[in-house]
Amino acid sequence: MKYGTLALLLTMSLYAVTAYAEGSTPYLRAGAGYGTNYGAGFGFNNELVLCRHSSVQLGVGYLDHISWGTNVALTGYPLGNDNPLLSPRVSVLYGRVNKVNIIEGILGNRYEAANGFALGVGGQFPLFSINRVVGNVDVYYSNPKLPDGFITKDSARFTLSAGIAYQFGNLGK
Repeated sequence: MKYGTLALLLTMSLYAVTAYAEGSTPYLRAGAGYGTNYGAGFGFNNELVLCRHSSVQLGVGYLDHISWGTNVALTGYPLGNDNPLLSPRVSVLYGRVNKVNIIEGILGNRYEAANGFALGVGGQFPLFSINRVVGNVDVYYSNPKLPDGFITKDSARFTLSAGIAYQFGNLGK
């Protein structure tokens, strides 16, 4: 997963350089939802759209009775982010990615927050016939790094994120 993550980061960096050369105007998209790119819980996500093909995201959220979490992601839109039906996207994310069910023997189980990298695929789509309001759905694969000796149970490697966002700025045009 490490080499795939590095390749994706390099590709998305090249998108950003291309956008800068084309003279794209960055704009902000802010939203709320649940899932990995919302701090791995209920939270907020701000996305700085650098151009039609790339953006940087920051998520902050509360993870199911555990704690607040944050993460940052680089997102690439291979077909552009301005498709009227669906704009597919890929993301590489670092930060709070999941919760882990830790088995503690006779004391029972407890949940801990897990940090690490996650890779995601998904898309955004317009809502309510209003160009500035978009829905987002993504599926993330995470393999969080845990300390030695932890035994886990029911810790999902694949997680679903969904939310709604409002676009400020020029709509990428």
